[in-house]
Amino acid sequence: MKILMTGFTPRTVGSTKLLYSYMSNTSVIKKGLVKAGHTVDQRTVTLDETTLTNDYDVALIGIAVPQSLSSRFWFSALWAAEQFGPSRTRFFVDDWLLHQFRSQLESGLRNPEKRFYSLPQRHCFEQAKAHTQTWVKWYNFLLKEKYQLLLPCFPWANTKKLLPNLSHIQPVIFDPTPLPFTDPEVLCGSSEPVVLKEQDPDDRDRTWTLAAMRDVGPWIEAQRFDWPVVQYGNKRKGQEVVTERELLDIYTTRWGILGAPYPVVDGCGGWRARYIHAALTRSILFLSPDEGRQAGPPYNLFRSIVEQASTEELAGIADRQRAHLLANTWSLDQLISNLDRYVRGE
Repeated sequence: MKILMTGFTPRTVGSTKLLYSYMSNTSVIKKGLVKAGHTVDQRTVTLDETTLTNDYDVALIGIAVPQSLSSRFWFSALWAAEQFGPSRTRFFVDDWLLHQFRSQLESGLRNPEKRFYSLPQRHCFEQAKAHTQTWVKWYNFLLKEKYQLLLPCFPWANTKKLLPNLSHIQPVIFDPTPLPFTDPEVLCGSSEPVVLKEQDPDDRDRTWTLAAMRDVGPWIEAQRFDWPVVQYGNKRKGQEVVTERELLDIYTTRWGILGAPYPVVDGCGGWRARYIHAALTRSILFLSPDEGRQAGPPYNLFRSIVEQASTEELAGIADRQRAHLLANTWSLDQLISNLDRYVRGE
């Protein structure tokens, strides 16, 4: 099949001008479909394109919260959906945080002229004003109709919790885990194999590392960590911003990685790169109680037990987490075959 891949955000349309580089589920989907034998053309669409169905079999469209500043391409993405119709359009999300999706669709339908055209930096902004009824049609579809949505999550995920107030959506999970273990470009954007320096366990710092662009200070304070916590990624808090490749090297020098919970969907089992980072660097991933319980016993940790453990015990915790992850996530063949079935509509 020849697949048109596009979406609401720069990452889903394949833009190379990204403010932040991090592990992308969009690249996992594209690479998996190519491995399945499909041709994938990832690009933006313009509103003067009316013959897309002559060139492609299906459209694969990445949706996101529409009023987000990063959703710059939603006009053109829904224009592609209009060309293919529901039967030949497949939807996916790169970022599974959709807890504001319903409210923003409802807000748009209440006042289309204000919500659709309030942010002029949108792609095809001027041309879009002539197609208001198209956007209304697809907002209604996304809000009310039953459709499948390709959703990145672990096999243990609670998909109902991942899609709050979106019971009409039929989630189709895909587990990206196997690709970052084998593809350095997916892992951290590297064109070369990633070779991590092995540290003597006795030389690793008893320090927690947390990388997040959002403010997670209140959660950190509530944990009352005894080990130091070093944070990266939040410019507004004056924190250093590092690449994921640099982050991997940092992780190898310390024992702890923190995975702060996301509001509303804590414990849902959505796919997160920190599990992969911890497994690769043989670090310990500390999660919220809800997420730890959902992930399984090796991730259901008490802070005090970890921080008081011997070096040998710390290594044991890290090894058990890694083994659990590898045993309970998809193989590469599973990933490829499931993506293949999804685009074929099977």
